[in-house]
Amino acid sequence: MIDGNFITVPLDDAVQDALTAWVASHLPSLEEALAPFELVPADITMPRFERLVYDHEARS
Repeated sequence: MIDGNFITVPLDDAVQDALTAWVASHLPSLEEALAPFELVPADITMPRFERLVYDHEARS
């Protein structure tokens, strides 16, 4: 957050890859979570995760 505004930047590829791998390793849980919505993992796309940028980062 910079001056009260939310600012985000994409995560590094290594972090994104780790999150994607974690989701893949928990596929049965994901399938179970999606089932009540009549969705399967193939129906959704993996988001591009971002992180907040804080005021002290922007000023350094």
